[in-house]
Amino acid sequence: MTDNRAMEAVNTGFVARSEAHEICCVGLSMVRNEADVVELWARYNLRVLDHLHVIDHDSQDNTAEVLAKLQAEGLPITLHPLKGAGYQKAEAMREVGRALAAQGDVDFLVPLDADELLATDRANLHAALQALPTGYAGAMRWRTYLPNPDAEDADAVFFRSMKRYRSEELPALDKVIAPAHLMRDHCWQMGNHGLFREQDGQPVPVVQLPFPLAHYPVRHEAQLRRKVRIGAHASRLKTQRIPNESWHWLMLDALIRDCDAQQRPVDLLTLALRYSYADQPNNAAVVQQVLEGAVDPAPEVVQRYGAKPLSAAQIEQWVRTSEQANADHLSQSGVAEFNAANQLWRTGYAEGALAKYSEAVMLAPNLALAHLGRARCLVKLGQWRPAREAFA
Repeated sequence: MTDNRAMEAVNTGFVARSEAHEICCVGLSMVRNEADVVELWARYNLRVLDHLHVIDHDSQDNTAEVLAKLQAEGLPITLHPLKGAGYQKAEAMREVGRALAAQGDVDFLVPLDADELLATDRANLHAALQALPTGYAGAMRWRTYLPNPDAEDADAVFFRSMKRYRSEELPALDKVIAPAHLMRDHCWQMGNHGLFREQDGQPVPVVQLPFPLAHYPVRHEAQLRRKVRIGAHASRLKTQRIPNESWHWLMLDALIRDCDAQQRPVDLLTLALRYSYADQPNNAAVVQQVLEGAVDPAPEVVQRYGAKPLSAAQIEQWVRTSEQANADHLSQSGVAEFNAANQLWRTGYAEGALAKYSEAVMLAPNLALAHLGRARCLVKLGQWRPAREAFA
């Protein structure tokens, strides 16, 4: 299928797997309230993939409606509804990924979030994956694009208006394409940034693939606030949370809360530069430059269906209802970290106490004594400005 015919097929809803395809590459994603971009995302990535399996995690906007309309067109999309407010990505991706691997007709599973585009074509993807040595996975380097403050509507065709990207990504932030046969006893790491054997934690070696994964996490302020508010709340509801899981949601939520508390504007560029680097002590050392260059290829994908994203008021109402339903769980959120911080403070270890108080604050933003503990540690460490902010 030529590029033009492939693009026409995606936009008309007909995608046929030609006899020339030697392997089957299936996209696997978990989405939540992504109505503003989900149609463009699906059409773009189905230029390259044979099928998209989408786990819709209890979306409150019209994400599921848009995906159902794309299905009705004939696009190869399968929906997997998932209920519950708490963060469940790792478990859901493992369950659906293993079910797909067990079918026997899928060769590779490509993890994709709704803000990620496969910046390649079908032939190059297949060639790169067929060249992988046995027992290896393929690693896609993130290329994280930055918001364009001059765009009239950053969601209209977001990958056209967003042309700047940060220059360097940590190797740990590659996204890993999994050979399907490995998914029978392997799992993706948090964020799909690695693949490991579940029995003993042994990592799967990877080969860097010759194309980037274009990443658009911060498009405009309303979108970011929606994403972070829901992501942080879901993280606090997570039971059996492992250390650092979904940490970037909590960090971004804390940064936005600080801006609001101090009545200063949210710096979208800074947040986009720090996105997923929240646990790095020196973010400036991670991101060296801002480069320019739109995603390639940038086909004329067509958005036919209207998006109905949630308003800020709708999100707050949803969060309040969820908080009431989960009051017992949330009452204990951050308590263990706060108690550990108190113990470290009593032993004179201010740095360790600060880390634990900070974790407690992120898990329980209204835990006033944890904010006070942070301020106390910061004063002892001579960090006066953040100490004043913590007191405030």
